Order: sequence, then C-alpha cells, then structure tokens
Amino acid sequence: MKIHRVVISALFFTGILFIIVRIAGGKKTDIQVLHSDKKEVKYLRVQELNPDTVILIIKGQGRVNAAYSLSLSTQVQGRLLPGAVPLRKGAKIKAGEVVFRIENTEALYLLRARKSSFINLLANALPDIKLDYSDSYARWKAFFDKLEPTESLPELPVPQSAGEKIFFSSRNILTEYYNIRSDEERLSKYTITAPFSGTISEVFAQENSTVSPGTPIASLLKTGELEIEVSLTEKNAGFVEVGMPVQLANSSGKKWQGKVVRKSDYININTQSIPVFVAIDALKEDVSLFDGNYLSAEIRAGVITKAVELPLKSLQKESGYFVNKQDSILVSKPVNIVAINEEKAIVQGLKKGEWVVIDQFLNISDSVKVIPVIVK
Repeated sequence: MKIHRVVISALFFTGILFIIVRIAGGKKTDIQVLHSDKKEVKYLRVQELNPDTVILIIKGQGRVNAAYSLSLSTQVQGRLLPGAVPLRKGAKIKAGEVVFRIENTEALYLLRARKSSFINLLANALPDIKLDYSDSYARWKAFFDKLEPTESLPELPVPQSAGEKIFFSSRNILTEYYNIRSDEERLSKYTITAPFSGTISEVFAQENSTVSPGTPIASLLKTGELEIEVSLTEKNAGFVEVGMPVQLANSSGKKWQGKVVRKSDYININTQSIPVFVAIDALKEDVSLFDGNYLSAEIRAGVITKAVELPLKSLQKESGYFVNKQDSILVSKPVNIVAINEEKAIVQGLKKGEWVVIDQFLNISDSVKVIPVIVK
C-alpha cells in the first residue's frame, strides 16, 4: 500500500512540473510586437512630408591627378646626360630648363662639315649667278655672307624666275639646303627641355647609359594644376554641367574649391558610371595636395522643387511604405526618385502631410498595423 501511494505521488508531481514547463515556454518576450485580434502591430518611425525646394548636392570621390603629364623619350641614339637638374624621381624643374641631353658631339661635327660643303657649293655658283641672273645676285650674295658652319642656316632666297629655279636645282643647291635644315632639326632633338614647370615623377633610364630612339626616359607632371576624376551614376551625372562649383575635402577635413571642367559622354564598362572631371583651385605654393591623393567631392548641381529627402535605406527599389493616418495600416506606394546621393534619396510627387516610414525593415508587407513614431 505504501508503494502504491508513493507511485501516485510521483505521478502527481511529475504532471505539475510538466504543466509549469509548458506555461514558462509559451511566454512572449518581444515588446515591439503585440497581438490584437490576430493582427500584428509594429512600432515604426515615420516622417511627415512637407515637399519643398531641395538643394541637390551630388557626392563622390576620386584620386587627384596632374592636369598635364608628359612622357619623355628620345628620338636619337647616344649617351644619356643630365640636364639642369639631376635626372631623379621627385626633382623639380622649371619651364624651358633642360630635362636631359643626348651626347651630340659627333652629330654636331658632321653637321658643320656639311654646312662647309654647302658654302663651297654656293661659292662656286655665285659667278654664274652674277653673269646669268644679275638681278638676283645681290640677294644671293647677301645670303652667302650670312652662312657660317657654326650657325643655323638663314632663310633661302626665293628664285625669281623658272630659269633661276632650274639653275639652283641643277647645281643641287636646293636639295643640299633642305638636307642641312633637316639635320639641324634632328640635332635639336639631342636636347629635351621642359614645356612647363613640374616634377619628375618617374625615371626609366640611368644617366650615362646608351639609349636608342624610342627609349622612354622620364615622366613629367605639371605642378599647380590638379584635377580629380569623380565617377557618378548615369542619373546623377545628368544633373551635372560644366562650370558647376565643387567643394573638395581630404580625410583630415581640409577643404579646397573647384569646378567641373569636363564630363564624359561615355560609361565606364567596369563600374557602369560616368567620369566627371573637376579642376582644383589649389595655390601653387600649397604643398599639402599631391598627385595621388584621394578627395571627397560635393557638386552643387542646382535645386529640385517640390521634393523631399528620404533615407535611402527606407525605400524598397522605387517604392516606399506609408502609413494611413485613419487606421495606422501600412501601405506601399511607388515614388519618383529624382536623385540618389549616398544614403539619401531626393523624391518628388509626394503629398504634404503624408507619413512615410523612415526605418530600415525586413519582412514587412502591406496591411500591417503599426504604431507610428513621428520624427521631426
């Protein structure tokens, strides 16, 4: 009998314990979701709409580049010699200064020898010119007197008649003159001067090495004129025009002013974006901005009327969720997104006084009961 009572008592306590566990496991702890007549209720932040004029600031970022860069190579063969500054990366050079030279002693002497032969050729022709073309003799004699082996050739007199032209051609004077002019032009290629003030950014050949035609020697960047390439979406790029002001800033917060100088008419196939180029109004003595720096850009692209700014995260593709004021039921409606700017979307076509959800949310649908929390 005692054993029977013990078994009954054990079963009784086991049943009570099972009931307690079931009750504890069925409790709800989510304080943001309530149940009333089997309809789900959520707390969502909403913004009351008041369409107005919105200043369109299109944001982007990009790398600073020199507005002008030049790759220098040699068109002649010889030993590479330094110019006004050592041929080293980072060396600064002024416009007109020699960047590098190619040893030209042999070419120089060959040219002088050829000029001496030309002087002799013309000297032999002068008596015939005086005899047959006396009207032109004074001009050719003056030309002859200017000739020097160490000086550039003066301008060639123009033959005054067909006979005179035939005479100089038959004596090979015209051919030799232009051959020498060609050699003079070639000799000028042994010395390379800087077309602008800048910095040597790359050096590809060492001084005193022998170089051949086409050998790259160095790269030159123009200082004081910088620009930044900003990649924009096709929609945002449509608002940008040449001449629009731009504010630029680096990661430390230092700012510069600039303006749009070019906008591409093609799309980058890799990023599906349109490059826009901004000239930077940086002073030449400003040493805090360099080729290669990354800057953020804010382009003032005009204004959009009757529009509002909404968090991009609260929009689902091109629709938004609104709250019906009468019964606080959530409804989705299409919206007209005019421009997207990082985390903000500028939207037109909305009515004043409507409530739009500005929270980011998942797994939400129409007809959900909400408790709106109005954000000013």
